Amino acid sequence: MNYDMELLSALVQADAVPEWLESRVKQQVSQIDREVEKNTERFLTINGEREPGANDIADRPLGDDALEWARDCICSDIYEVRLHSTIPGRNHFGAHTDCTRDFSIIYLLEDGGPEQETVFYREHGKSVLRTEKRIWADNYDILTPIASVKIDVKNYTLLNGMIIHGVNNVPEGRNQIQFSISDISKLKLSHRVYLAK
Repeated sequence: MNYDMELLSALVQADAVPEWLESRVKQQVSQIDREVEKNTERFLTINGEREPGANDIADRPLGDDALEWARDCICSDIYEVRLHSTIPGRNHFGAHTDCTRDFSIIYLLEDGGPEQETVFYREHGKSVLRTEKRIWADNYDILTPIASVKIDVKNYTLLNGMIIHGVNNVPEGRNQIQFSISDISKLKLSHRVYLAK
C-alpha cells in the first residue's frame, strides 16, 4: 500500500457522478424500508447519556456498471461502490473504523443536516491509527476529538478509515455513494487535512 497514514481527509478531483448512477441511488433510497431500523439498533454513550445512533438502514452495492464507471473515471484501484443511507431522526452516526477498507471516498447526495460534520477521534489509551477493522467506539466519553471536516454535497471527499471517525448532526438522514479504496497514490487530491503533530 502506498499512502500517507496521517492523512485524515482530502478532496478528490474526478468527473461528476453520472445522472444514471444518481438516479439509481435515489430509486434505491425511495425503496428503503424505514422499519428496518428496529433491527439495527446501536446505542451510543455521550456525556453519560445513552442514545440510539443513526445507523445504516441501507448498505448495498450499486452494481458492476457503477464499479466499472468508478474505475474508469475516478481511480482504477477502487474495488467497491455502495449506497449508504442512515436512519433519520437521530443525531450521531456512531464512531468507528471501517470494516473492509483503509480509505473511502464519500460522495454525498443528502448530507443529513446543515450542521453535519465528520469527526476523527483518539480513544483514550490507544493509538490514533488503528489496524483493526470494524472497531465500534460507542462510548464517546472515552474519545477525544482530534479533527473534524464538513463534507459538501456532490463533492468527492477521501476519508481515512483506519482512524476512528463518526458523523455528527445528521437528524435528516444521510444518503451517500461510498467508494472503497486502499491505495490512494493515483488519486488527484487537494485540500488535504493531516493529523496534527
